[in-house]
Amino acid sequence: MNNLIEQAAIWLRSKECLEGTIFSRTRLLLNNFRSYIKSNQAELEVVTGERYSVLADHVNQCWMMVESLLTSYLRGNHSSAYDKIYGFISDMSMSPLDKGTRFYKGREPESHFLFSKDKMFHIPFDKRSKVGNQRFSISGTPCLYLGGSSYICWEELNRVDFSSCNFCGYLNKVTISLFDLALPPSIRSLEDIRRVSLILACSLKADRNALFKEEYILPQSILLALIKRTLYSHKLFGVRYISSHFLDGDADFFQCDYNEPIWISRYYNYVFPAAASLHNGYNESLRDLFIQTETTAMERESLLKPERLVSGDSNEAYLDSQFGLMDAIIDERLGVRSLRRETALVKRSTV
Repeated sequence: MNNLIEQAAIWLRSKECLEGTIFSRTRLLLNNFRSYIKSNQAELEVVTGERYSVLADHVNQCWMMVESLLTSYLRGNHSSAYDKIYGFISDMSMSPLDKGTRFYKGREPESHFLFSKDKMFHIPFDKRSKVGNQRFSISGTPCLYLGGSSYICWEELNRVDFSSCNFCGYLNKVTISLFDLALPPSIRSLEDIRRVSLILACSLKADRNALFKEEYILPQSILLALIKRTLYSHKLFGVRYISSHFLDGDADFFQCDYNEPIWISRYYNYVFPAAASLHNGYNESLRDLFIQTETTAMERESLLKPERLVSGDSNEAYLDSQFGLMDAIIDERLGVRSLRRETALVKRSTV
């Protein structure tokens, strides 16, 4: 069976998936997925315990839900749109995000002074007006956004000056409930059929300069539905997904090994909503879930420890890059073992 992440990247980068209406592009993606299921019918019927007709029907149900949701939303009937996605995901499972997972956060600098820990957390409640709409971001609702590597954080910031870009690390102290929208490399269950259909529909490339992005309607609706789902339990949760910058080919600095979980994890994005009706400050319950490092930047590290700018010795392009070095610096401050190996510097003796 072909790697599903690699297949999805091919579909999403095709000319047909980059042009046309949100309806035609979504339908094309899901048709491609249905064809993928058909091509691997024998294996998938064994894995899921269901016949092809049932698997294909799950894809069809997702398409009908998305089509109806988009139609309602674009007509201005937002409440109906949210009801449709809430019903669709209400019985989908949450996954445990294991304690000790490492995360990275990047932020474009405002000066040559580093941001404080607070300013590298979510936007405070008294500054909700600064929270705009992104793929998994709702205007006015602060969220903590983290990445699986400093590199994907930098890509999400649209490739700002790396030397001055501010970074810090996070490590979760407890297991966190996660709604996983990261594409799996293969189908493992019947629920995966529904989940992958939903993920594909959330992954279409959007025009970065557009004020309103139709491609964000579905993922934003999912986030709202998840907030509603956990509203009365007050349970904090996160959403994980593979960066669209990677899937649509914009994150092209490295040759990715689609079959290597460590490679894929570097392209993960995480969203932790700080949903609360507070008027100022931060969600301290969310803060308590994590260990957070102090902020740093490569220009600061190069001034304090210039010897570390020498190329690494890990025999892997990512680990030996400046992104790999930034990850390693943050890992050390989180108290976890870095995968990067440093080049040994030999001092010449003077006569």
